[in-house]
Amino acid sequence: MREVFRAHRRPLLLLTLLGVVHMWIYRLNAVDDSYIFYRYGRSLVEGFGLTFNPGQYVEGYTSPLWVFVSACVHLFPLQDPHPLMQLIGGWCALVSVYLMYAVGRVLFREQYASWSLLPPLLLLSSPGWASYAMSGMETSLYVCLLSGALLSLLQRGVGWRFGAWMGIAALCRPETPYVLGMMLLLGWAWTYKRGEENAPTWSWTGALVSIAIVSAAWGGWIIFRFAYYGEWLPNTYFAKSLPFGLGIRLGLGYAIRYMYATYFFSLICLGLLLLLRRWRLCMLGLCWLLCCLPTVRLGGDWMPFHRFFLHYAPFEVALWSVTLWALYDTLKLEQFIKPVVLVTGILVLLPSTHILPTFERAEDINDNGVAIRTLYRSIGTFLRTQPNTRKVAVLDCGAIPYFARVPVIDLAGLTDATIGKAPGIFHKKQYDPMYVLSQKPDWILLHTHGPTMPTKPQSTMNVRLPGGKTLVLKLNGKPFLPPHLMFATERILYLHPHFQSSYTHAKSVVIRRAGQRTTYAQHLFRRNSRRSPR
Repeated sequence: MREVFRAHRRPLLLLTLLGVVHMWIYRLNAVDDSYIFYRYGRSLVEGFGLTFNPGQYVEGYTSPLWVFVSACVHLFPLQDPHPLMQLIGGWCALVSVYLMYAVGRVLFREQYASWSLLPPLLLLSSPGWASYAMSGMETSLYVCLLSGALLSLLQRGVGWRFGAWMGIAALCRPETPYVLGMMLLLGWAWTYKRGEENAPTWSWTGALVSIAIVSAAWGGWIIFRFAYYGEWLPNTYFAKSLPFGLGIRLGLGYAIRYMYATYFFSLICLGLLLLLRRWRLCMLGLCWLLCCLPTVRLGGDWMPFHRFFLHYAPFEVALWSVTLWALYDTLKLEQFIKPVVLVTGILVLLPSTHILPTFERAEDINDNGVAIRTLYRSIGTFLRTQPNTRKVAVLDCGAIPYFARVPVIDLAGLTDATIGKAPGIFHKKQYDPMYVLSQKPDWILLHTHGPTMPTKPQSTMNVRLPGGKTLVLKLNGKPFLPPHLMFATERILYLHPHFQSSYTHAKSVVIRRAGQRTTYAQHLFRRNSRRSPR
């Protein structure tokens, strides 16, 4: 290992410096969902098992491996695990860059050694790579594992090493078996009729070993899930699943926005390789394209920088790199431009094309992270310190429940099986409001978007019901929040007569502002001690 570092210390130090600088821009980032992992990890360490609420066995996470990493972090007496999880995420991100450098060495060999810097440079220049390294999510770990699997596949072919990378990845993300199938297709095409010396060869035995390792890891977790949680699928699947047509429509929009953000460069590269008849290199693009298809079916994601497509960045940056090299080789540009000069030029051009979104969105992303780690923490601490707080209902089920340390009803349904399996799509679940109100949560938190601080008290509120009828609610001087600025899963709770009669607005906390305008606020409602639904 020391000899390898000495031989490549300059490029590795350059990549480390650039990667750390890019991640430093997002050092204040935090995603609220990351605290769901943290709460499961803390619960495991404290002896409550893999549960969000003690005694309630619901799998409200998609990455068991990241939960176990969080559990290891909670072995230390930390008030907030996020900084240490950021260090782990940053380390995984840097390792993925080093692995992509090794992938470049395999792709371009010694004859084109300068080109080996291109895949890692393209990866670390991605705003999503830097942002999610600091987010507290499992994204960087999964990218690292797929980078290692790609290196093993191209360098040694299918076998136990490749299977080990994918087996660990299977515990990180549930879609890994599908990705395994696409990578086996890539491995077969990569080695098909390849007569180069020391090149990997296809082995059906190695493929079966890889499948067996992934099946043991992934299948073992499914068996554990059924025995422990009583379900074959995680609760997040029920909470986020979409009807086929709606999922395709939203997924196509998600994919088109991503293509537009990357100037459709991946499709252009794949088309160029087809025109140049570089069939083996085309398989990198085909592998990336096929891996993205499930994301299109599932409808995409709401998080910035197209998180679900970032998972397959190792295939994409490899595609970009080999396409640029293929053009360079086909046009015989070596006699005019040296590879090191061309790669340096690409490095100079990257900020004007690929990195600019970092500086456009970094401030908003960091502000959101600061709000989660300060304002959400203050709300959670406030709820924990209130007397007789036994249960809370909230939609943003990350940082607030983590710091509140009380049982929680997740209005989004990620960690609540009843709401998660209710009809409707995510954040629009059509559950019975009495399911929440009958549990008598001491506090209910509702959020609103827009100029949403409570207006002056009103005596009544007219609510239009299906069929054209109008229900008049007596507000008794309570502040009125515009229901259309809430998610539907909160709106049906807020408009229910029992909520209006049993809960009183206590305070509102502004989470984000745009100038002087409130754009996001959390409103805390306290249960009346005398009146509650039966």
